[in-house]
Amino acid sequence: MAEYNYSDDELREYFSDPSRRRAKVRRPKTPIGRFWQDRFGSSRKSRAFTFLSYVVLAGVLAVTFVGGYMLTLVDELPPMQAIENPDFQLATIAYTADGEELARYARQNRSWATYDEISPHVINALWATEDHRFYSHWGIDMFGTLTAVPLSFLQGDPRGASSISQQLARNLYNEEIGRRVTIARKLKEMVTAVQLERRYTKAEIIEMYLNTVDFGTQVYGIEAAARKYFGKLPIELDELESATLVGMLKATTTYNPLINPENARRRRNVVMTQMIKRDVLSEAFYEAHKDDSVKTDYRSAAITASLAPHFAEEVRKQAQRWAEDNGFDIYEDGLVIYTTLDSRMQKMATAAADSLMPCLEQVAAHEWSRPVTVIDSTGAINSIGIYSE
Repeated sequence: MAEYNYSDDELREYFSDPSRRRAKVRRPKTPIGRFWQDRFGSSRKSRAFTFLSYVVLAGVLAVTFVGGYMLTLVDELPPMQAIENPDFQLATIAYTADGEELARYARQNRSWATYDEISPHVINALWATEDHRFYSHWGIDMFGTLTAVPLSFLQGDPRGASSISQQLARNLYNEEIGRRVTIARKLKEMVTAVQLERRYTKAEIIEMYLNTVDFGTQVYGIEAAARKYFGKLPIELDELESATLVGMLKATTTYNPLINPENARRRRNVVMTQMIKRDVLSEAFYEAHKDDSVKTDYRSAAITASLAPHFAEEVRKQAQRWAEDNGFDIYEDGLVIYTTLDSRMQKMATAAADSLMPCLEQVAAHEWSRPVTVIDSTGAINSIGIYSE
């Protein structure tokens, strides 16, 4: 026969109230409820323990389900070798003999900038806007995830509810993780982010993120973005320029300062307000500059080859042959090529050709033009021009 443990108050109430004695004791329908009632009697304590038991059981089942589901995704995650040696697909850059950039060869317009070569304003704008708990979490911002995941799925924003580490995981391993907003993608993103955090420091993760993120119009990484939109090195970017570039990450076309300057200005101001909240920007600076227009210094990605395009193409052909023979890819391996071309002599040769062009056009039907190459005593090409006779 089951034993019941009743408190003194319950016993006193039972014997002093006839209606209570006549009332039929209700037995819980579930085994868990009956277990706790047998242990504590019909009291609030038994009901509380019953409720907690169901919560714990639900949690165990959820963890078991997620764990089992994760096992099915293991084969789809990036391998450890890829985590330790990510493929960044860096552009190969060719320079003139006097140090000017001649051309870039790449599938994606991207060059590397180390952490120390990036403006602190860019770094502060990034974590303040994208992941303000970046320096305190281990790859996943659990609080941010729990509050933002529902909105992320409803709005279809792949960046929503993602830490910087999770976004980096998606940038590096797009094929393995995918871009579609699904539960599977989010879980793979989380696991890969934790692996990245275990392998790299926070500074290294920031560096990798800023060198792989897409800034629109085939511009990848902070070095290419700083050069294209502001004609600067990443370390030279000021507060306004840094906030503008970080603001573009939400939607690279909508907030592109070249296409939608007013949208870019408003988004820049949003980024600056986030920086104020995290104490990395003064409110006085914001008030002084919030109405400033976005000032860009556009540099076309193709302009680097306009100095001597024919020469740059010949360099590409020779570099391509060398790379194939030595196991490199000039479009992904970030090679650096130093050529014999003198940019000053080339500019003078081009200017001379341009000044004679009107005359050449008048006699083009009767004259024959051929290229003239200036070669020094070593046999190196210094410039290429056009000669007519």
